[in-house]
Order: sequence, then C-alpha cells, then structure tokens
Amino acid sequence: MLEAHRRYGGMGTILVSKVSADTASEFGELAADPVTKELLHYTEKAETFVSDRINCGVYVFTPDIFNAIQGVSTQRKDRANLRRVSSFEALQPANRKGYDEEESGFLGWIQ
Repeated sequence: MLEAHRRYGGMGTILVSKVSADTASEFGELAADPVTKELLHYTEKAETFVSDRINCGVYVFTPDIFNAIQGVSTQRKDRANLRRVSSFEALQPANRKGYDEEESGFLGWIQ
C-alpha cells in the first residue's frame, strides 16, 4: 500500500476492497476514476447503492495532511464565509481552472 501511495503521489491513500452490491451499503462506499484511481465520491453507509468498492479503514497520508487540516480548521472559524462544496470539488488541485483555495477548502489528492 505504501508503494502505491508513493507511485500515485497523492496526499492520501485509502485501502479499498470489493464487496457484493448487497453488502456495500453497510460500509463507506467509494467511487474512483478507473484510470487515475483518484477518489471522486465517498458516502458513508449510503441508503442507495453507490459502488461495490468499500473503505477498509486503512490510510496512508503525507505530512502535508496536517497543513490541509489546519487550513480547513482556520476556515471553519469564520463560518459566515463558508460555502458547501462537493467532495470532488474540494479535492481539486490548485492548478485546475476555477479553483479558489480560500473558498473550497482544498485537501489535495486522495487516491
């Protein structure tokens, strides 16, 4: 898992397992880009089927995660300026069009 984390170069890596569609809703379900493996969506114990890929609860993060958490924490102190963003939008890298770090609460790549 550590080798995969280093190969993809993201801020975080989540261990994922494939389960039957019947049992997937008992866990956190993930949808990822099939080519890049970038996390596109995560739902904890979804009411409707999202994916047969589930979160195993094992993570690898770079030390950059602490700066990202601090940034989100700082933003939450001024709740009047927060806006809701999708998990996909919040995880967009700074070099994509339309990105505004102060508004989106950028966390980086989670693969």
